Amino acid sequence: NNHLCDFIMIRPETIGNLIIGLVSLGYGVYCMVHGGTHTRNATWFTREEAPKTFWSCMGLYLLIGVGSLFNFAYINFLK
Repeated sequence: NNHLCDFIMIRPETIGNLIIGLVSLGYGVYCMVHGGTHTRNATWFTREEAPKTFWSCMGLYLLIGVGSLFNFAYINFLK
């Protein structure tokens, strides 16, 4: 019984959660560093031009990222 292999094994169907979580958080960090975000029509707005849009997008990226990573961790390691 190799317990390390049991810990490292992840369920293949959860790889999407990991990718979505990392991409969402990564894009959120990119937007924070560059001080803006893309909108629905792919136009870049700065934090000063559209503060409500910017902060709602940051909240959405954070929610999706953390939620996806938590779901990945829960299914693979905490369940």
